[in-house]
Amino acid sequence: MSFTRRHLITASAAGGAAAALAACGGDDSPEPSAERDAELLQQALNAQATLLGVARFAETQRLAGRIDEAVALFAEQAADHVDEISTLIEDAGGEALIEESQAPEAESAVEAVGIALEDAIAAGHDTVADLSTVDARRTLYAVIADDAGQLAAVRGFLGEDQAPVAFVTGGAEPPLAAAPAAEEAGDE
Repeated sequence: MSFTRRHLITASAAGGAAAALAACGGDDSPEPSAERDAELLQQALNAQATLLGVARFAETQRLAGRIDEAVALFAEQAADHVDEISTLIEDAGGEALIEESQAPEAESAVEAVGIALEDAIAAGHDTVADLSTVDARRTLYAVIADDAGQLAAVRGFLGEDQAPVAFVTGGAEPPLAAAPAAEEAGDE
Protein backbone atom coordinates (compact mmCIF):
# COMPACT_ATOMS: atom_id res chain seq x y z
CA MET A 1 0.00 0.00 0.00
CA SER A 2 1.32 3.43 -0.84
CA PHE A 3 0.57 6.76 0.74
CA THR A 4 -1.52 9.10 -1.39
CA ARG A 5 -3.00 12.50 -0.78
CA ARG A 6 -6.29 10.70 -0.13
CA HIS A 7 -4.67 8.66 2.68
CA LEU A 8 -3.22 11.79 4.26
CA ILE A 9 -6.47 13.73 3.91
CA THR A 10 -8.43 10.88 5.46
CA ALA A 11 -5.92 10.58 8.29
CA SER A 12 -5.97 14.31 8.94
CA ALA A 13 -9.75 14.79 8.80
CA ALA A 14 -10.20 13.88 12.46
CA GLY A 15 -7.26 16.13 13.38
CA GLY A 16 -8.97 19.07 11.65
CA ALA A 17 -12.00 18.90 13.89
CA ALA A 18 -9.76 18.54 16.92
CA ALA A 19 -7.63 21.49 15.89
CA ALA A 20 -10.70 23.63 15.32
CA LEU A 21 -12.05 22.86 18.78
CA ALA A 22 -8.68 23.17 20.49
CA ALA A 23 -7.76 26.59 19.14
CA CYS A 24 -9.25 29.27 21.36
CA GLY A 25 -8.15 32.90 21.50
CA GLY A 26 -7.33 34.72 24.68
CA ASP A 27 -9.58 37.47 26.05
CA ASP A 28 -6.66 39.86 26.42
CA SER A 29 -5.55 39.56 22.78
CA PRO A 30 -5.24 42.76 20.73
CA GLU A 31 -8.02 43.50 18.25
CA PRO A 32 -7.67 41.38 15.07
CA SER A 33 -6.54 43.30 11.96
CA ALA A 34 -4.99 42.59 8.56
CA GLU A 35 -1.71 44.16 9.73
CA ARG A 36 -1.65 41.92 12.78
CA ASP A 37 -2.58 38.91 10.61
CA ALA A 38 0.55 39.40 8.50
CA GLU A 39 2.67 39.55 11.65
CA LEU A 40 1.04 36.49 13.24
CA LEU A 41 1.23 34.41 10.07
CA GLN A 42 5.00 34.92 9.87
CA GLN A 43 5.41 32.52 12.81
CA ALA A 44 3.35 29.84 11.02
CA LEU A 45 5.22 30.49 7.76
CA ASN A 46 8.63 30.05 9.37
CA ALA A 47 7.53 26.83 11.09
CA GLN A 48 6.25 25.42 7.77
CA ALA A 49 9.46 26.47 6.01
CA THR A 50 11.49 24.64 8.67
CA LEU A 51 9.28 21.58 8.24
CA LEU A 52 9.81 21.75 4.48
CA GLY A 53 13.59 21.85 4.92
CA VAL A 54 13.56 18.94 7.37
CA ALA A 55 11.28 16.85 5.14
CA ARG A 56 13.45 17.54 2.10
CA PHE A 57 16.52 16.49 4.08
CA ALA A 58 14.72 13.32 5.21
CA GLU A 59 13.94 12.56 1.55
CA THR A 60 17.68 12.35 0.85
CA GLN A 61 18.16 9.71 3.55
CA ARG A 62 16.61 6.87 1.53
CA LEU A 63 14.26 5.68 4.22
CA ALA A 64 12.36 2.38 4.03
CA GLY A 65 9.63 2.15 1.30
CA ARG A 66 6.44 3.56 2.81
CA ILE A 67 8.31 5.98 5.03
CA ASP A 68 10.19 7.33 1.99
CA GLU A 69 6.90 7.80 0.11
CA ALA A 70 5.25 9.48 3.07
CA VAL A 71 8.15 11.90 3.67
CA ALA A 72 8.08 12.89 -0.02
CA LEU A 73 4.36 13.69 0.32
CA PHE A 74 5.03 15.59 3.56
CA ALA A 75 7.61 17.75 1.77
CA GLU A 76 5.22 18.41 -1.10
CA GLN A 77 2.45 19.35 1.28
CA ALA A 78 4.76 21.60 3.34
CA ALA A 79 5.75 23.41 0.13
CA ASP A 80 2.05 23.95 -0.61
CA HIS A 81 1.54 25.25 2.94
CA VAL A 82 4.43 27.68 2.59
CA ASP A 83 2.80 29.02 -0.59
CA GLU A 84 -0.66 29.23 1.01
CA ILE A 85 0.56 31.05 4.12
CA SER A 86 2.75 33.37 2.01
CA THR A 87 -0.35 34.29 0.00
CA LEU A 88 -2.30 34.99 3.20
CA ILE A 89 0.48 37.29 4.40
CA GLU A 90 0.56 39.15 1.09
CA ASP A 91 -3.26 39.39 1.04
CA ALA A 92 -3.02 41.00 4.49
CA GLY A 93 -0.61 43.60 3.08
CA GLY A 94 2.56 42.06 4.46
CA GLU A 95 5.68 40.60 2.93
CA ALA A 96 6.31 36.88 3.41
CA LEU A 97 9.86 36.60 4.72
CA ILE A 98 11.25 33.19 5.58
CA GLU A 99 13.85 33.28 8.32
CA GLU A 100 16.75 30.83 8.39
CA SER A 101 16.24 28.25 11.08
CA GLN A 102 17.99 25.22 12.49
CA ALA A 103 16.62 21.75 12.00
CA PRO A 104 15.55 20.16 15.28
CA GLU A 105 18.05 17.89 16.98
CA ALA A 106 16.91 14.29 16.67
CA GLU A 107 18.24 10.76 16.56
CA SER A 108 16.82 10.13 13.07
CA ALA A 109 15.49 12.01 10.07
CA VAL A 110 12.00 10.66 10.77
CA GLU A 111 12.15 11.86 14.38
CA ALA A 112 13.28 15.30 13.14
CA VAL A 113 10.25 15.45 10.84
CA GLY A 114 8.05 14.64 13.86
CA ILE A 115 9.59 17.41 15.93
CA ALA A 116 9.24 19.90 13.05
CA LEU A 117 5.58 18.87 12.69
CA GLU A 118 4.97 19.45 16.41
CA ASP A 119 6.56 22.90 16.10
CA ALA A 120 4.47 23.71 13.01
CA ILE A 121 1.26 22.62 14.74
CA ALA A 122 2.13 24.71 17.81
CA ALA A 123 2.89 27.77 15.65
CA GLY A 124 -0.43 27.41 13.82
CA HIS A 125 -2.34 26.74 17.02
CA ASP A 126 -0.86 29.81 18.70
CA THR A 127 -1.88 31.96 15.72
CA VAL A 128 -5.14 30.77 14.24
CA ALA A 129 -7.71 32.08 16.73
CA ASP A 130 -6.30 35.61 16.57
CA LEU A 131 -6.59 35.98 12.78
CA SER A 132 -9.11 38.53 11.54
CA THR A 133 -10.60 36.74 8.52
CA VAL A 134 -12.51 33.51 8.14
CA ASP A 135 -10.45 32.65 5.04
CA ALA A 136 -7.17 32.97 6.91
CA ARG A 137 -8.46 30.90 9.84
CA ARG A 138 -9.90 28.25 7.50
CA THR A 139 -6.61 27.96 5.62
CA LEU A 140 -4.54 27.71 8.79
CA TYR A 141 -6.92 25.15 10.35
CA ALA A 142 -6.49 23.03 7.20
CA VAL A 143 -2.70 23.31 7.53
CA ILE A 144 -2.86 22.27 11.19
CA ALA A 145 -5.09 19.32 10.30
CA ASP A 146 -2.69 18.19 7.56
CA ASP A 147 0.23 18.45 9.98
CA ALA A 148 -1.68 16.51 12.67
CA GLY A 149 -2.34 13.68 10.21
CA GLN A 150 1.31 13.63 9.22
CA LEU A 151 2.40 13.63 12.86
CA ALA A 152 0.20 10.59 13.52
CA ALA A 153 1.88 8.80 10.60
CA VAL A 154 5.36 9.74 11.82
CA ARG A 155 4.56 8.51 15.33
CA GLY A 156 3.43 5.23 13.79
CA PHE A 157 6.68 4.92 11.85
CA LEU A 158 8.57 5.47 15.11
CA GLY A 159 6.53 2.76 16.86
CA GLU A 160 4.74 5.26 19.09
CA ASP A 161 1.03 5.72 19.83
CA GLN A 162 -0.18 7.59 16.76
CA ALA A 163 -2.83 9.64 18.57
CA PRO A 164 -2.07 9.70 22.30
CA VAL A 165 -4.60 12.51 22.89
CA ALA A 166 -7.66 13.61 20.97
CA PHE A 167 -6.57 17.24 20.58
CA VAL A 168 -3.25 18.04 18.95
CA THR A 169 -1.68 21.38 19.89
CA GLY A 170 1.94 20.65 19.12
CA GLY A 171 2.93 22.34 22.35
CA ALA A 172 4.99 20.88 25.18
CA GLU A 173 2.03 20.85 27.55
CA PRO A 174 -0.60 18.30 26.55
CA PRO A 175 -4.10 19.61 25.85
CA LEU A 176 -6.86 19.07 28.37
CA ALA A 177 -8.09 15.49 28.31
CA ALA A 178 -10.41 13.40 30.43
CA ALA A 179 -8.68 11.33 33.09
CA PRO A 180 -8.64 7.60 32.41
CA ALA A 181 -11.56 5.71 33.98
CA ALA A 182 -9.26 3.87 36.42
CA GLU A 183 -7.95 7.18 37.79
CA GLU A 184 -11.46 8.62 38.20
CA ALA A 185 -12.63 5.51 40.10
CA GLY A 186 -9.67 5.81 42.51
CA ASP A 187 -10.40 9.47 43.25
CA GLU A 188 -13.94 8.88 44.56
